[in-house]
Amino acid sequence: MNARRTLAFALLVALGSCALPPRQGAQVSPISASAAPRRTVRRASGDVQVRLANLASAKSLEIRDAQGASVKIERAGAALACDGARKPEVRLAERGPWSVNGRTYRGTLVVRPGGGASGFEVTNVLELEDYIAGVVASELVLWSASLETLRAQAIAARSYAVSALDDRGARRTDPFLQSDTRDMAYSGAFVPKNEREREIAAKLERAIDSTRGRVLMEGERVVDARFHAACGDQTADARDVSPEARFECLRSVGCPACRNELGLARDAAGEPWSFTAQRAALDALAQRFHVGARLERLRPVAQDGSGRWLEVELQGPTGSARVRFEEVRRALGADKLLSSAIELTVPRAGEPIASTLRFEGRGRGHGVGLCQAAARDCAKAGWNAERILAHYYPGARVVDWR
Repeated sequence: MNARRTLAFALLVALGSCALPPRQGAQVSPISASAAPRRTVRRASGDVQVRLANLASAKSLEIRDAQGASVKIERAGAALACDGARKPEVRLAERGPWSVNGRTYRGTLVVRPGGGASGFEVTNVLELEDYIAGVVASELVLWSASLETLRAQAIAARSYAVSALDDRGARRTDPFLQSDTRDMAYSGAFVPKNEREREIAAKLERAIDSTRGRVLMEGERVVDARFHAACGDQTADARDVSPEARFECLRSVGCPACRNELGLARDAAGEPWSFTAQRAALDALAQRFHVGARLERLRPVAQDGSGRWLEVELQGPTGSARVRFEEVRRALGADKLLSSAIELTVPRAGEPIASTLRFEGRGRGHGVGLCQAAARDCAKAGWNAERILAHYYPGARVVDWR
């Protein structure tokens, strides 16, 4: 059987529209959702399902197997066109690796038409540990990350994945994770191309293997272990950022690295930044929150103990609205308005906005949980992964949850 026939054999057409189920042991029977704390029931093992956000708007998919054989998938109205046939769904049922539009994915791929007239819904079903390796490679700069930094990130990421899937499994039978900041960054497998990258890949593998199945737990629950790029000084309390947060260990703590208390050079990620929102973006913000066609004023109305903006008041020609600042960040672009630790605006907060609004702040990200920049510096100062996690998730314990 030649390479192309081998790939074609792996493309199985499903008659139904259900997501590909995890392998046995990856998921328990769903339980009733409840606002009250409950025991975590999903274990840190088995398969996970990940929706590949980077492929959602692709015009076509070029998929190659390990032998280099390829197949092209395009939209055909509400169906897919593959090898000259219209199909409601394409499953690459053999376990990878698969190369999709230049990125490599382990496990199984399920391709369906996207919700609109174009694009795709691509689900990667893979072993939890392969997924965590991909998350760590996407979330951190591997070139400069030490083994203990990688280990700390792996435990935090695994904890978040198990906690999120456990919560979602109480509401649906096919819980999945998103591959972007709605959950955690995931760009597939890290594939080394030279000797230096092979050394990095070996270090990443050691970090995953040495933490396999290990998660953070508080009581009988796996922690929703959030993390961010840099807090700038003090981490945020999760309950201030997300009202649904329910873990005591996600409270605010001082950051010895961002405060430059470790005797190391201050990390650039903790340095001040600035962003200027243009009039068109400000007016879109006003319209989104129904205060009129034009944003006239913006001021903070709630801040946490470290000065992070929690809520702001938007004023326009037809009224005002009190909005959580994280919603404003997402609306203006969280990759531009980098954090809620705002130190200055021009014009000053609450004053009339003539054309643009300039923000100056510190840190990067929502500020909850592990500070990734600090984890790197703490490891340089001799902290191991467990000590790093104990500082940023106080009261949580590391447990093998397989």
